[in-house]
Amino acid sequence: MKVKQILKFKQKISCSCLKRHHHHSQLNPKKTIFKICFSATMLAISTFLSLIEIKVYIFSAAEFDLRLCDNIILFLSVYILGLKYGIINGLLQPWIHLLIDGNHSAISMLFYGINNILLILAFYLIYLKINVSPKSKFSLLFFMIQFLFLVLICSFIELFIFYFTNYIALLSNSKKYRITRLREMFKYYVILLFLLVYFVKYIFVFLIVFFIFKRMFYLRDHYQT
Repeated sequence: MKVKQILKFKQKISCSCLKRHHHHSQLNPKKTIFKICFSATMLAISTFLSLIEIKVYIFSAAEFDLRLCDNIILFLSVYILGLKYGIINGLLQPWIHLLIDGNHSAISMLFYGINNILLILAFYLIYLKINVSPKSKFSLLFFMIQFLFLVLICSFIELFIFYFTNYIALLSNSKKYRITRLREMFKYYVILLFLLVYFVKYIFVFLIVFFIFKRMFYLRDHYQT
């Protein structure tokens, strides 16, 4: 009698598990469609915001387009949808930007995409993969260190990509012009000014990002469960 009861109980458990699995498999396609639609929306917003470019001049050495808001949307897409969708958005964004605004070269957009990927990876590895319990007495100190480290890493990434992109672009010019421009760009105070601009930029970006996170936690919970 007991054996029969145990077998019946096991059968009920297996049936309920199959139902749950079937229900989960039914939900998966729907969730994937939601993710794709939400990802496309985030891509459209980040591309539109990337068109808002602030021209920054560092003496006569160089000028560059400072973009703020598109980075915020890219980091949010990684936070909500995960690394895979964030990387796809980061790669596609520069090329859609180029289709809308033709005042850029394909090489600059290629490195713009690489810059996006490196920023996304830095954010994912430094912030999303390293967690500390909010109940810990060191949680605030840990967050401050994490924040500053993230700002520094992102600043150096963008500085390196900017210099490397300009170096590649200068290869098409005469040797004399290229050497003159590189000497101007590689003066220590010019590099420090560039780094300072990027540092301030990412302080602003991540303050906004972390402020929004608290209000978008339910979306992350919905899309990643």
